Amino acid sequence: MANKKIGNAEELVDALFEDKQFTDLLSNAFWTGTLEDQRRCVGQQDGLQALREFSKAKGDALFREGKYTEALEQYSDALKPVEKAVTPDDAILYSNRSACRLKLKQQAIELDPSFSKAYARLATAQQELQEYHLSRLSWEMALQKLPKTNLTQPVLDRISEYTTGRDKAHDASIKHDYEVQTRILNTWKQTGSVDTDLPWIASAKEMKPRLVKDSKEGASTRRTCVEYLLRAHDDLAGAARALKDQDYMTALTLMSNAVLTDYRVVQLKDLYNMQDVGGKSGSLCNTWPADSTLDFIKDVALKRLETDGEGAWDTLRPALDVTVRAWICDAIFRDRYHENRIGSAELLTWALEMVQWGCEQWKDVREEVRGKIFETTFVRCVQKLYIESLSWELFASKPPRQKEIFEITTRLLSEFEAQPAPPGTDPVLLEVAYNQSKSQALRIQAYYYSSLGETTGEDYGTLQRLWFSGFPSQEHKNFALAAECYVKVAEGFPEDDENYAVFLGHAVRLTCGAMQSVARTTLQLSLLERVRLAIPKMEKIWTRSYMVTKYRDNHLNRVLEFEQDLVSQRI
Repeated sequence: MANKKIGNAEELVDALFEDKQFTDLLSNAFWTGTLEDQRRCVGQQDGLQALREFSKAKGDALFREGKYTEALEQYSDALKPVEKAVTPDDAILYSNRSACRLKLKQQAIELDPSFSKAYARLATAQQELQEYHLSRLSWEMALQKLPKTNLTQPVLDRISEYTTGRDKAHDASIKHDYEVQTRILNTWKQTGSVDTDLPWIASAKEMKPRLVKDSKEGASTRRTCVEYLLRAHDDLAGAARALKDQDYMTALTLMSNAVLTDYRVVQLKDLYNMQDVGGKSGSLCNTWPADSTLDFIKDVALKRLETDGEGAWDTLRPALDVTVRAWICDAIFRDRYHENRIGSAELLTWALEMVQWGCEQWKDVREEVRGKIFETTFVRCVQKLYIESLSWELFASKPPRQKEIFEITTRLLSEFEAQPAPPGTDPVLLEVAYNQSKSQALRIQAYYYSSLGETTGEDYGTLQRLWFSGFPSQEHKNFALAAECYVKVAEGFPEDDENYAVFLGHAVRLTCGAMQSVARTTLQLSLLERVRLAIPKMEKIWTRSYMVTKYRDNHLNRVLEFEQDLVSQRI
């Protein structure tokens, strides 16, 4: 039986790395595609590019269906004609192919944990996904699974190959860690000391007593980001205390609550704490291994409930809770520490799929029985992070994938409209779970509309051409739709949150692409006034921020300059 399992694993991994010839790609794309696909293959001037796009689209669809071997073949087909320097589009294909390999290596190892070649392939995939530390550990496992006596030449060759791979992963890990440390420390130098509160947290703390006083005196209170910033900060502080007391379950719960509320409160020390808690999360869950796949966890959960009945929830509820929260914290760590957005997006996808699947699978089970991760507000906060991860993919994708992401957010927005916040919802949860999840989806819609047609988004040359155009066009309509979406994005945040002014600024810029009219000029002046009035409120909290180091102030200054030009033209 063991030999059969090893054979299955070898077949799985060997098939994984077989690339078809380009003639096979041509045949596959032409004969199995739709009429439109065939026309694209034959009629486009750049036939290779058409075929590559066809294979990538098929690969994306197969990956989402969990057909990783077939998806890998499509991604490999898409890369086969590449005989030039790697472009950003190629990099996406390589990353997608690596993700397929990672899934398949995990399956190969599940077939036979002693199969060294599967660990070697897993290590290769992890290195391609910039998981250098995990890659080194996998190379170590591959070496451990090789025979220790009666070494044949093939075994000696593998020892040499795996040792070289381990050493390269080790060196890459050290280099990557140095680059990460340098980048993060430079960022924190611009935002404040790593040992004190972040500037926007310190400002929020100063404002809190006045807000409490106004509330007690019955004064009219406006929406403010102070409340959710401080709640997230308090959760992180509580997590640090729990971690110091080695209460890892509480630490994980509070950390995940904090990042779901607002991850802008996270400091370097918090990222280290997340890494520490993440390393302990496996010991908090004995129901399945820490590196279990999503499908495996679902299968175990259903079998446990079928076998043990409702009593299974006593162990199943905390196991699911730990697993989902660990994925969320790991996603934030990979994004904020390593800038590994591919790995982060995958973990958030798992977390969202798990909570949505559980909500549907156990919709008749009381919330206190199945757990807090299946509460509506928790799900909406996970959706918020997931949608934000989609935005990074959107910026780097070609139009077909952009359209898919647009359609995903369209469905989510319909879902959000059908499930509004119930009366009496906690104000903080109303902001971070309901308003901001909707804003993130609308942000993708705005970008999509602005990038339709011949334009590349908010390009000033395009906007200027449309500004002086004397006839309506679809581009005018798309820019108008984008501006409308950006206004709604901004309104998902309080006026003193920096996102409010920034997204209104995007709306102002995009109104330049709408048709000239008195109504347009009136709208622009109205939006510009809102930006101008919001900036002093924003600066009470966000004088320094992560967004400042990138583009915020330059963006807003250009918006205000436009207001001056517009007013002078009217005069």
